[in-house]
Amino acid sequence: LSVRKIIKKMKIYNPEKDFNIPFFQYEYKKLKISNVKNVNKQKLALKNEILERWEANLLKKKYLTLLKRIDEERKNLCDDLYDQIEKLKKMMKILQPFTNECGRLWDLSKGLWQTIDFSILEYYAQLVEKESAIQDLAEILGRMHQAEDELEEELINETVIKPIKVIDHAQKSELVGIHESNDINYLLPIELTNLDDPITELIFYQKFAEKKLLTYQFLGHNWGYEEEHRKKLAMVAKKTKKGPIIICVDTSGSMHGTPEYIAKTLCFAILRIALLEQRSCYLISFSTSIQTLELTDFNKSLPKLIDFLTFSFHGGTDAVPALREAVQKIQEKKYEKSDVLMISDFIMDQIDSNTEKRILKCKENDTKFHSLI
Repeated sequence: LSVRKIIKKMKIYNPEKDFNIPFFQYEYKKLKISNVKNVNKQKLALKNEILERWEANLLKKKYLTLLKRIDEERKNLCDDLYDQIEKLKKMMKILQPFTNECGRLWDLSKGLWQTIDFSILEYYAQLVEKESAIQDLAEILGRMHQAEDELEEELINETVIKPIKVIDHAQKSELVGIHESNDINYLLPIELTNLDDPITELIFYQKFAEKKLLTYQFLGHNWGYEEEHRKKLAMVAKKTKKGPIIICVDTSGSMHGTPEYIAKTLCFAILRIALLEQRSCYLISFSTSIQTLELTDFNKSLPKLIDFLTFSFHGGTDAVPALREAVQKIQEKKYEKSDVLMISDFIMDQIDSNTEKRILKCKENDTKFHSLI
Protein backbone atom coordinates (compact mmCIF):
# COMPACT_ATOMS: atom_id res chain seq x y z
CA LEU A 1 0.00 0.00 0.00
CA SER A 2 1.08 3.58 -0.62
CA VAL A 3 1.54 6.08 2.19
CA ARG A 4 -1.62 7.90 1.10
CA LYS A 5 -3.76 4.74 1.29
CA ILE A 6 -2.28 3.77 4.66
CA ILE A 7 -3.10 7.21 6.08
CA LYS A 8 -6.63 6.90 4.68
CA LYS A 9 -7.14 3.55 6.46
CA MET A 10 -5.69 4.97 9.65
CA LYS A 11 -8.41 7.63 9.66
CA ILE A 12 -11.02 4.84 9.62
CA TYR A 13 -9.50 2.56 12.30
CA ASN A 14 -7.63 5.02 14.52
CA PRO A 15 -9.24 8.21 15.80
CA GLU A 16 -6.87 11.19 15.83
CA LYS A 17 -6.76 11.21 19.63
CA ASP A 18 -4.99 7.83 19.55
CA PHE A 19 -2.69 8.51 16.62
CA ASN A 20 -1.16 11.77 15.25
CA ILE A 21 -2.48 11.45 11.69
CA PRO A 22 -2.10 15.17 10.75
CA PHE A 23 1.65 14.93 11.42
CA PHE A 24 2.10 12.13 8.88
CA GLN A 25 -0.18 13.88 6.36
CA TYR A 26 2.04 16.96 6.63
CA GLU A 27 5.23 14.90 6.20
CA TYR A 28 3.75 13.13 3.18
CA LYS A 29 2.76 16.46 1.48
CA LYS A 30 6.29 17.79 2.03
CA LEU A 31 7.72 14.77 0.25
CA LYS A 32 5.29 15.14 -2.68
CA ILE A 33 6.43 18.70 -3.45
CA SER A 34 10.05 17.96 -2.67
CA ASN A 35 12.72 17.85 -5.40
CA VAL A 36 14.97 15.52 -3.47
CA LYS A 37 16.52 12.81 -5.63
CA ASN A 38 15.86 9.92 -3.17
CA VAL A 39 12.24 10.90 -2.48
CA ASN A 40 11.02 7.33 -3.00
CA LYS A 41 13.43 6.09 -0.35
CA GLN A 42 12.16 8.73 2.08
CA LYS A 43 8.54 7.79 1.28
CA LEU A 44 9.39 4.16 2.11
CA ALA A 45 10.98 5.23 5.40
CA LEU A 46 7.86 7.29 6.23
CA LYS A 47 5.65 4.34 5.34
CA ASN A 48 7.65 1.99 7.63
CA GLU A 49 7.55 4.49 10.47
CA ILE A 50 3.76 4.86 10.12
CA LEU A 51 3.28 1.07 10.13
CA GLU A 52 5.58 0.59 13.13
CA ARG A 53 3.80 3.28 15.14
CA TRP A 54 0.44 1.91 14.10
CA GLU A 55 1.46 -1.59 15.17
CA ALA A 56 2.74 -0.29 18.51
CA ASN A 57 -0.51 1.61 19.02
CA LEU A 58 -2.58 -1.49 18.26
CA LEU A 59 -0.48 -3.62 20.63
CA LYS A 60 -0.92 -1.03 23.35
CA LYS A 61 -4.72 -1.08 22.87
CA LYS A 62 -4.66 -4.88 22.87
CA TYR A 63 -2.73 -5.08 26.14
CA LEU A 64 -4.92 -2.44 27.77
CA THR A 65 -7.99 -4.43 26.74
CA LEU A 66 -6.46 -7.62 28.15
CA LEU A 67 -5.55 -5.91 31.43
CA LYS A 68 -9.09 -4.56 31.73
CA ARG A 69 -10.48 -8.07 31.08
CA ILE A 70 -8.10 -9.59 33.64
CA ASP A 71 -9.14 -7.01 36.22
CA GLU A 72 -12.82 -7.77 35.57
CA GLU A 73 -12.20 -11.51 35.84
CA ARG A 74 -10.20 -11.00 39.04
CA LYS A 75 -13.04 -8.97 40.54
CA ASN A 76 -15.58 -11.64 39.54
CA LEU A 77 -13.34 -14.37 40.98
CA CYS A 78 -12.95 -12.49 44.26
CA ASP A 79 -16.71 -11.94 44.45
CA ASP A 80 -17.31 -15.67 43.87
CA LEU A 81 -14.62 -16.58 46.40
CA TYR A 82 -16.02 -14.33 49.13
CA ASP A 83 -19.51 -15.62 48.38
CA GLN A 84 -18.22 -19.19 48.65
CA ILE A 85 -16.50 -18.38 51.95
CA GLU A 86 -19.74 -16.98 53.38
CA LYS A 87 -21.57 -20.12 52.30
CA LEU A 88 -18.80 -22.23 53.83
CA LYS A 89 -18.99 -20.36 57.16
CA LYS A 90 -22.75 -20.85 57.27
CA MET A 91 -22.41 -24.52 56.36
CA MET A 92 -19.66 -25.05 58.96
CA LYS A 93 -21.99 -23.73 61.64
CA ILE A 94 -24.83 -26.00 60.55
CA LEU A 95 -22.77 -29.13 59.80
CA GLN A 96 -20.30 -28.79 62.67
CA PRO A 97 -21.84 -31.79 64.46
CA PHE A 98 -20.93 -33.99 61.49
CA THR A 99 -17.48 -32.98 60.39
CA ASN A 100 -14.50 -30.82 61.33
CA GLU A 101 -12.91 -31.13 57.90
CA CYS A 102 -13.14 -27.82 56.12
CA GLY A 103 -12.19 -29.33 52.76
CA ARG A 104 -15.19 -31.63 52.71
CA LEU A 105 -17.53 -28.71 53.40
CA TRP A 106 -15.83 -26.60 50.72
CA ASP A 107 -16.61 -29.26 48.09
CA LEU A 108 -20.08 -29.65 49.55
CA SER A 109 -20.89 -25.94 49.29
CA LYS A 110 -20.20 -26.06 45.53
CA GLY A 111 -22.41 -29.11 44.94
CA LEU A 112 -25.72 -29.33 43.16
CA TRP A 113 -27.57 -29.64 46.45
CA GLN A 114 -26.22 -26.43 48.00
CA THR A 115 -29.74 -24.95 47.81
CA ILE A 116 -31.14 -27.59 50.20
CA ASP A 117 -32.40 -26.19 53.47
CA PHE A 118 -29.98 -27.47 56.10
CA SER A 119 -31.78 -25.72 58.94
CA ILE A 120 -33.42 -29.04 59.89
CA LEU A 121 -29.96 -30.28 60.89
CA GLU A 122 -29.43 -27.20 63.04
CA TYR A 123 -32.84 -27.80 64.61
CA TYR A 124 -32.02 -31.38 65.62
CA ALA A 125 -28.52 -30.43 66.73
CA GLN A 126 -30.11 -27.97 69.17
CA LEU A 127 -32.52 -30.67 70.34
CA VAL A 128 -29.62 -33.04 71.06
CA GLU A 129 -27.84 -30.34 73.06
CA LYS A 130 -31.07 -29.58 74.93
CA GLU A 131 -31.94 -33.23 75.66
CA SER A 132 -28.79 -34.37 77.44
CA ALA A 133 -30.34 -37.77 78.22
CA ILE A 134 -30.64 -38.52 74.50
CA GLN A 135 -27.04 -37.43 73.93
CA ASP A 136 -25.83 -39.65 76.77
CA LEU A 137 -27.81 -42.60 75.41
CA ALA A 138 -26.38 -42.08 71.93
CA GLU A 139 -22.83 -42.03 73.30
CA ILE A 140 -23.46 -45.19 75.35
CA LEU A 141 -24.82 -47.02 72.31
CA GLY A 142 -21.97 -45.65 70.24
CA ARG A 143 -19.32 -47.21 72.46
CA MET A 144 -21.29 -50.31 73.48
CA HIS A 145 -19.29 -52.61 71.26
CA GLN A 146 -16.06 -51.21 72.63
CA ALA A 147 -17.23 -51.65 76.25
CA GLU A 148 -17.88 -55.35 75.69
CA ASP A 149 -14.53 -56.14 74.09
CA GLU A 150 -13.05 -59.50 75.05
CA LEU A 151 -9.80 -59.91 76.96
CA GLU A 152 -6.72 -61.58 75.53
CA GLU A 153 -3.31 -62.61 76.81
CA GLU A 154 -0.46 -60.29 75.97
CA LEU A 155 3.23 -60.27 76.90
CA ILE A 156 3.95 -56.99 78.71
CA ASN A 157 7.06 -55.41 80.22
CA GLU A 158 7.20 -55.14 84.02
CA THR A 159 9.69 -53.34 86.28
CA VAL A 160 10.22 -54.65 89.82
CA ILE A 161 12.16 -52.61 92.44
CA LYS A 162 13.98 -54.80 95.02
CA PRO A 163 15.88 -53.72 98.17
CA ILE A 164 19.54 -54.85 98.32
CA LYS A 165 22.34 -54.68 100.95
CA VAL A 166 25.22 -52.49 99.70
CA ILE A 167 28.74 -52.61 101.22
CA ASP A 168 29.92 -49.18 102.39
CA HIS A 169 33.64 -48.95 103.18
CA ALA A 170 33.20 -45.52 104.68
CA GLN A 171 31.31 -46.97 107.62
CA LYS A 172 33.35 -48.65 110.46
CA SER A 173 30.76 -50.91 112.04
CA GLU A 174 32.55 -54.25 111.56
CA LEU A 175 36.27 -55.34 111.67
CA VAL A 176 36.89 -57.75 108.86
CA GLY A 177 40.71 -57.92 108.61
CA ILE A 178 43.93 -56.12 107.82
CA HIS A 179 44.89 -54.36 104.60
CA GLU A 180 47.38 -51.84 103.25
CA SER A 181 46.52 -48.13 103.34
CA ASN A 182 47.79 -44.81 104.73
CA ASP A 183 44.98 -44.40 107.32
CA ILE A 184 46.93 -43.39 110.47
CA ASN A 185 43.82 -43.73 112.69
CA TYR A 186 43.70 -47.51 112.16
CA LEU A 187 47.44 -48.18 112.01
CA LEU A 188 48.76 -51.46 113.48
CA PRO A 189 51.13 -50.94 116.45
CA ILE A 190 53.88 -52.86 114.66
CA GLU A 191 54.14 -50.11 112.06
CA LEU A 192 54.74 -47.48 114.79
CA THR A 193 57.94 -49.24 115.86
CA ASN A 194 59.57 -48.02 112.65
CA LEU A 195 59.35 -44.47 113.98
CA ASP A 196 61.64 -45.32 116.97
CA ASP A 197 64.70 -45.79 114.79
CA PRO A 198 65.98 -43.02 112.48
CA ILE A 199 66.98 -45.66 109.93
CA THR A 200 63.55 -47.34 109.72
CA GLU A 201 61.73 -44.01 110.02
CA LEU A 202 62.36 -43.38 106.31
CA ILE A 203 60.80 -46.77 105.55
CA PHE A 204 57.68 -45.70 107.46
CA TYR A 205 57.33 -42.50 105.39
CA GLN A 206 57.89 -44.42 102.17
CA LYS A 207 55.12 -46.92 103.02
CA PHE A 208 52.85 -44.03 104.04
CA ALA A 209 53.39 -42.34 100.68
CA GLU A 210 52.75 -45.60 98.83
CA LYS A 211 49.68 -46.42 101.00
CA LYS A 212 51.29 -49.68 102.10
CA LEU A 213 51.03 -49.32 105.87
CA LEU A 214 49.31 -52.23 107.60
CA THR A 215 45.94 -50.95 108.95
CA TYR A 216 42.76 -52.44 110.32
CA GLN A 217 40.00 -52.96 107.68
CA PHE A 218 36.42 -52.15 108.62
CA LEU A 219 33.18 -52.57 106.68
CA GLY A 220 29.68 -51.11 106.92
CA HIS A 221 26.39 -51.75 105.09
CA ASN A 222 23.67 -49.57 103.58
CA TRP A 223 20.35 -50.50 102.02
CA GLY A 224 19.90 -49.66 98.35
CA TYR A 225 17.49 -50.53 95.57
CA GLU A 226 17.79 -52.05 92.13
CA GLU A 227 15.37 -52.37 89.21
CA GLU A 228 14.63 -55.68 87.58
CA HIS A 229 13.02 -55.65 84.12
CA ARG A 230 11.10 -58.72 83.09
CA LYS A 231 8.22 -59.80 80.85
CA LYS A 232 5.02 -61.41 81.98
CA LEU A 233 1.68 -62.51 80.55
CA ALA A 234 -1.30 -60.31 81.38
CA MET A 235 -4.95 -60.11 80.33
CA VAL A 236 -5.65 -56.97 78.30
CA ALA A 237 -8.60 -55.76 76.23
CA LYS A 238 -8.46 -56.65 72.55
CA LYS A 239 -7.56 -53.68 70.38
CA THR A 240 -10.59 -53.78 68.13
CA LYS A 241 -11.96 -51.02 65.96
CA LYS A 242 -15.44 -49.75 66.79
CA GLY A 243 -17.93 -51.65 64.70
CA PRO A 244 -20.57 -50.46 62.23
CA ILE A 245 -24.04 -49.32 63.31
CA ILE A 246 -27.37 -50.48 61.90
CA ILE A 247 -30.48 -48.58 63.04
CA CYS A 248 -33.99 -49.93 62.51
CA VAL A 249 -36.50 -47.17 63.26
CA ASP A 250 -40.26 -47.66 63.37
CA THR A 251 -41.97 -44.99 61.22
CA SER A 252 -45.51 -46.27 61.62
CA GLY A 253 -48.48 -44.13 62.64
CA SER A 254 -48.32 -45.36 66.26
CA MET A 255 -44.96 -43.58 66.58
CA HIS A 256 -46.45 -40.21 65.67
CA GLY A 257 -45.91 -37.39 68.18
CA THR A 258 -43.45 -37.67 71.06
CA PRO A 259 -42.09 -41.12 70.04
CA GLU A 260 -41.34 -39.74 66.55
CA TYR A 261 -39.62 -36.72 68.09
CA ILE A 262 -37.44 -38.95 70.32
CA ALA A 263 -36.70 -41.46 67.53
CA LYS A 264 -35.56 -38.80 65.05
CA THR A 265 -33.47 -36.97 67.63
CA LEU A 266 -31.80 -40.18 68.78
CA CYS A 267 -31.13 -41.26 65.18
CA PHE A 268 -29.62 -37.87 64.49
CA ALA A 269 -27.35 -38.13 67.55
CA ILE A 270 -26.17 -41.67 66.72
CA LEU A 271 -25.60 -40.88 63.05
CA ARG A 272 -23.57 -37.86 64.04
CA ILE A 273 -21.32 -40.06 66.22
CA ALA A 274 -20.98 -42.60 63.40
CA LEU A 275 -19.95 -39.98 60.85
CA LEU A 276 -17.49 -38.31 63.22
CA GLU A 277 -15.90 -41.67 64.10
CA GLN A 278 -15.96 -42.75 60.42
CA ARG A 279 -18.01 -45.83 61.24
CA SER A 280 -20.24 -47.41 58.63
CA CYS A 281 -23.87 -46.65 59.36
CA TYR A 282 -27.05 -48.08 57.82
CA LEU A 283 -30.54 -46.75 58.53
CA ILE A 284 -33.63 -48.91 57.96
CA SER A 285 -36.98 -47.16 58.40
CA PHE A 286 -40.00 -49.42 58.42
CA SER A 287 -43.79 -49.33 58.65
CA THR A 288 -45.60 -51.72 56.29
CA SER A 289 -42.58 -51.54 53.97
CA ILE A 290 -38.95 -50.57 54.45
CA GLN A 291 -36.70 -47.82 53.19
CA THR A 292 -32.91 -48.04 53.54
CA LEU A 293 -30.28 -45.36 53.76
CA GLU A 294 -26.51 -45.88 53.52
CA LEU A 295 -24.94 -43.10 55.59
CA THR A 296 -21.27 -43.83 55.08
CA ASP A 297 -20.55 -41.33 52.31
CA PHE A 298 -20.81 -37.80 53.74
CA ASN A 299 -21.77 -35.92 50.55
CA LYS A 300 -24.40 -38.45 49.51
CA SER A 301 -25.75 -39.17 52.98
CA LEU A 302 -26.79 -35.77 54.29
CA PRO A 303 -29.48 -34.96 51.69
CA LYS A 304 -31.09 -38.35 52.37
CA LEU A 305 -30.80 -37.81 56.11
CA ILE A 306 -32.58 -34.47 55.73
CA ASP A 307 -35.39 -36.24 53.82
CA PHE A 308 -35.72 -38.74 56.68
CA LEU A 309 -35.86 -36.02 59.32
CA THR A 310 -38.51 -34.01 57.47
CA PHE A 311 -41.11 -36.65 56.58
CA SER A 312 -43.88 -37.62 59.03
CA PHE A 313 -44.40 -41.11 60.45
CA HIS A 314 -47.52 -42.95 59.25
CA GLY A 315 -48.85 -46.36 58.21
CA GLY A 316 -48.92 -49.77 59.86
CA THR A 317 -46.11 -51.75 61.52
CA ASP A 318 -44.22 -54.77 60.20
CA ALA A 319 -40.75 -55.16 61.76
CA VAL A 320 -39.85 -58.49 60.12
CA PRO A 321 -38.69 -57.03 56.75
CA ALA A 322 -36.50 -54.53 58.62
CA LEU A 323 -34.91 -57.27 60.75
CA ARG A 324 -34.38 -59.45 57.69
CA GLU A 325 -32.71 -56.53 55.94
CA ALA A 326 -30.48 -55.94 58.99
CA VAL A 327 -29.50 -59.62 59.15
CA GLN A 328 -28.81 -59.63 55.41
CA LYS A 329 -26.65 -56.51 55.76
CA ILE A 330 -24.63 -58.13 58.55
CA GLN A 331 -23.56 -60.83 56.08
CA GLU A 332 -21.56 -58.18 54.21
CA LYS A 333 -17.93 -57.84 55.31
CA LYS A 334 -18.37 -54.11 55.81
CA TYR A 335 -21.09 -54.66 58.42
CA GLU A 336 -19.70 -57.65 60.31
CA LYS A 337 -19.96 -57.39 64.12
CA SER A 338 -22.37 -54.46 63.91
CA ASP A 339 -24.31 -52.80 66.69
CA VAL A 340 -27.97 -53.14 65.72
CA LEU A 341 -30.44 -50.77 67.39
CA MET A 342 -34.22 -51.03 66.95
CA ILE A 343 -36.24 -47.96 67.94
CA SER A 344 -39.96 -48.73 68.20
CA ASP A 345 -43.00 -48.78 70.47
CA PHE A 346 -43.08 -52.53 69.62
CA ILE A 347 -46.81 -52.49 68.91
CA MET A 348 -46.42 -55.18 66.25
CA ASP A 349 -46.93 -58.86 65.46
CA GLN A 350 -44.60 -61.54 66.81
CA ILE A 351 -41.42 -62.18 64.86
CA ASP A 352 -41.34 -65.50 63.01
CA SER A 353 -39.07 -68.28 64.24
CA ASN A 354 -36.86 -68.29 61.14
CA THR A 355 -35.95 -64.61 61.63
CA GLU A 356 -35.31 -65.25 65.35
CA LYS A 357 -32.89 -68.06 64.47
CA ARG A 358 -31.01 -65.81 62.06
CA ILE A 359 -30.74 -63.12 64.76
CA LEU A 360 -29.38 -65.65 67.26
CA LYS A 361 -26.84 -66.79 64.69
CA CYS A 362 -25.69 -63.18 64.26
CA LYS A 363 -25.33 -62.80 68.03
CA GLU A 364 -23.03 -65.83 68.09
CA ASN A 365 -20.79 -63.94 65.63
CA ASP A 366 -20.39 -60.93 67.95
CA THR A 367 -23.24 -58.82 66.58
CA LYS A 368 -24.96 -56.84 69.37
CA PHE A 369 -28.72 -56.21 69.25
CA HIS A 370 -30.24 -53.36 71.29
CA SER A 371 -33.76 -52.02 71.53
CA LEU A 372 -35.25 -48.71 72.64
CA ILE A 373 -38.91 -48.66 73.57
